[in-house]
Amino acid sequence: MRSSLLCGALALGACLILCAAAAPSRADWPPTGAPVAPALLDWQYPFTAASDGAGGIFVCWSSSRLFASRITSHGDLAPGWPEAGLRYGGDPQYLYRHITNLPDASGGTFVVFNAKDCVAHCGADPSERRVLRLTGEGAPSDGWPARGVPVGGGLGPVGFGGGDAGMTAAIPDGRGGLIVAWGRHVGWHRGDPVELRVQRMDGSGNHLWGDSGRVVRTATLRFPLHAVAPDERGGAILVWLDERGPHLYAQRLSPEGAPLWAVNGIPLASDSVVAFMRPVAIEDGSRGAFVTWFGATGRDTGLFAIRVTAGGGLPWRGPLRVLAASSGIDWVQLVPARNGDALLAWRDARVPGNETIHAQRISHGGKLEWSPGGLPVCTAPGHKDYLAVASDDQDGAYLAWGDTRPAGEVFATHLDRRGNTVSGWDLDGTPVCPPVAAVWEVKLVNDAAGNAVVAWTDERIPTSGYPLRVTQAMRLLPHGPAARAPDAVAESPKQRAMPNDGRAVPIARFALRGMSPNPGARAGLMRFSLPDAAPSRLELFDMAGRRLWSREVGRLGAGEHAVRLADGAWLPPGIYLARLVRGEMVASARLAIVR
Repeated sequence: MRSSLLCGALALGACLILCAAAAPSRADWPPTGAPVAPALLDWQYPFTAASDGAGGIFVCWSSSRLFASRITSHGDLAPGWPEAGLRYGGDPQYLYRHITNLPDASGGTFVVFNAKDCVAHCGADPSERRVLRLTGEGAPSDGWPARGVPVGGGLGPVGFGGGDAGMTAAIPDGRGGLIVAWGRHVGWHRGDPVELRVQRMDGSGNHLWGDSGRVVRTATLRFPLHAVAPDERGGAILVWLDERGPHLYAQRLSPEGAPLWAVNGIPLASDSVVAFMRPVAIEDGSRGAFVTWFGATGRDTGLFAIRVTAGGGLPWRGPLRVLAASSGIDWVQLVPARNGDALLAWRDARVPGNETIHAQRISHGGKLEWSPGGLPVCTAPGHKDYLAVASDDQDGAYLAWGDTRPAGEVFATHLDRRGNTVSGWDLDGTPVCPPVAAVWEVKLVNDAAGNAVVAWTDERIPTSGYPLRVTQAMRLLPHGPAARAPDAVAESPKQRAMPNDGRAVPIARFALRGMSPNPGARAGLMRFSLPDAAPSRLELFDMAGRRLWSREVGRLGAGEHAVRLADGAWLPPGIYLARLVRGEMVASARLAIVR
């Protein structure tokens, strides 16, 4: 399918790249998002993202090879990174899947992935889990091979498909290395038992917990779910699904990999909870962990939380019921807050026919701090998907999600300590990107400075077959996105008062009317209005986020204006975005050029 995608995208993609080649260097975030690898005409889905420690992000994905790119805090590709991303692993028959990456605390990133050698009979060959460390410039760190280092040696091959393939979790160890947990089939068949293993590696790729890692749970399970939280001292707390009642168990490992609790883990919930789905675990600020899941109690489904202490105690005397609901709880996200609290967010369908996003703050002592049933974050009509949450390091959180409302394709918001929407953000979320194309994935990364970066994959590049799923990014500041993306008009709040009848009359609006005609066979007139002669500029972007043209228009003064878009230059057929900028005010509108 990849070859058909490339053939179908060649004509349009080549035109976009050639047209953008002469574009001026971008110094700010375009309203449709900064393209992660604008010159790569292939899928960038699924992808994973991690902070670069300087306000930007690393993004990694697989497209038969392992790819990576880096976006700076200004929305540009980092110096030395090509527009098609950097490719790792020289063998074209060496496939990479199930990728995750995380910061290395030195301006680089660890990349954890499954690697599969497809020299012959790709469907039957085994795979292994490996780790690669990249510098901020994209090169493998000293001593690290381009194909990475195996997580567990001496075990032989492991299964590549099925539930086993997705059961890999990784966290920083707080000491410049990382901890990786994975499930390993004992046998060659998908239905064989699985053992849960964990490995700690230092920054040089050395195994710290033995060549093959530690066995946390022996091979008695088919598909153990697991979550991992750091214990803040180089160890980890693991949570997994077990066939023993009451099903959900946990284990704490020391920095040396020794189990600190019962040999096969401790139970986290009472027998009243009979089903567990997608547990999430984070640190609690005192070497313990918060754990959340949604499941069934025999009466209904619900969202539950519990805290386990560093010594393995359960101070809440059982699971805390965050929400009792009959259906529709998913996309559960959990992040740490100050004072040992946790911030929880999820999507549910409590209102028939309308998906909503809610959030809750859980105190260290097990108290629900916000509204019973969760604080409503977004109740606007429309399908919502791919919820992501990140701490703002100021005791609040950013949330982002895909949305089908007309105003945008990705929405975000910022909540403070009390759950209030921070000024500058709209109720029900602010559009981060105008409605360009369907969204397939959203990731959110905080940069430890009170800001965050949201990344998403959408289908903005059409082909003769399937649209390419390409990744964009946008920086989120405390009071709004770095580039606001309203659907059409931004209003000036100022007024000109005292006409003869005594009424206040608004001054000329700051507004972008759009292109006329739209669609057009070539670039037409872009109509807009300005409230005064303050510096303003009109810009044109392609759907990859490249700025193709810019013109200063503030000197035209207050009133309605029309300017020939792109100075009448020929543009390839496609969808474009025009943007009118005046200080912190931004208005945007889409336009189409047809043959």
